[in-house]
Amino acid sequence: MAVRDLNLQAVSAVGYFAAGFWLGVSQVALGFHLLYSQGAAVVYYFALVSVWLFGSVIALVALKSKVKGVYLGLGCLLLLIVAFGAARLQPFGAMSLALLLLSSLIQGVFAGWFLKSRIALGGSVSSVMLHENNGFISGYGVAGALLFFSVSKLDLLAVGAGVLWIMVEAMAKRPSDIK
Repeated sequence: MAVRDLNLQAVSAVGYFAAGFWLGVSQVALGFHLLYSQGAAVVYYFALVSVWLFGSVIALVALKSKVKGVYLGLGCLLLLIVAFGAARLQPFGAMSLALLLLSSLIQGVFAGWFLKSRIALGGSVSSVMLHENNGFISGYGVAGALLFFSVSKLDLLAVGAGVLWIMVEAMAKRPSDIK
């Protein structure tokens, strides 16, 4: 295996981890905002996870892997910010519930698209899943720990991780781009 191939694999692994980290942090943040703005009923968390998984299925079945990740990530990020704001400004309102669940759906679409697109770019299924899932679990753990200290910092982490992923994605060179 050439050094160039090893470098591409290492860069890819970091990108997979970063996307998973953002998704893990986002899921915890959305879950907390759902709890905070709608009440501590387990049905809301089940709704969040169900909608997220449904979004992933939509992406795997209906979304082309050629969709530009920067635009999809930016849409996820903007909707995440709007959902956080709605949860804080209109607790127990139907609009905040709808925006939080819509954001969960779109995050799920992003997750499904990410896996599909990275595998289509030539990543092995085991490598993509390993690094993305490790990132997700790490993000989930960090975000869960952050709940003990500051929800505002959790929101900033979710937004910051999204911004970082979008910047990295915008600057990424794919194997097809390298001659």
